[in-house]
Amino acid sequence: MSFFKGIKKKHLEYGTFLTAVIAIIISSISLVSDPKRHSENLTSETIRDVYDEFLHMTDLQAEYPLHSHLFCLREDYEKIVSMVKLDSNVIDPKNELIERSLSNRIMTQFEQSYYLWVQAEDNKDEARAAFMKEVLNYYTQRLLRNPRLLWYWDEEGGNLQSLYEQTTKSYYDSLVKPEKYPADSVGPFSK
Repeated sequence: MSFFKGIKKKHLEYGTFLTAVIAIIISSISLVSDPKRHSENLTSETIRDVYDEFLHMTDLQAEYPLHSHLFCLREDYEKIVSMVKLDSNVIDPKNELIERSLSNRIMTQFEQSYYLWVQAEDNKDEARAAFMKEVLNYYTQRLLRNPRLLWYWDEEGGNLQSLYEQTTKSYYDSLVKPEKYPADSVGPFSK
């Protein structure tokens, strides 16, 4: 009888040992694959969130059609401004306040995108960093070169740049300002 107890005890020890080894292997695989899965989830969430913001900008454009000039690229700016000026109700101080507010909204979204890119870079999340860099390129190489947005950012213009962090201003200055595109200090809402 004691012979069988010894065999059972050894089988239990081997079984326990084998179970522990399998658990360690599974844990190791999880540790290796989990950061990648986490990064993929973060990147997917970031893409969704950024495009939600772009869709919201499109909704704002539809809600405030007299302010469409703020959302257009430099090459379409004059055409859009001339269309806005055709509206007989355009000379209204309220339109200038809305224009400033929408400009600030666009620039806040730019700053948020900048910080999402910095965070992705700091966390060495290559996919998310690459996506956010593309988003930033859209702002710095296209949208923020809009003549009216340039004026609103400028210290001598609307001075919205004073509302943003120094790191954001430095990033903006290094990528948007050197081009020296002319700003529109008048916009469509003046006589």
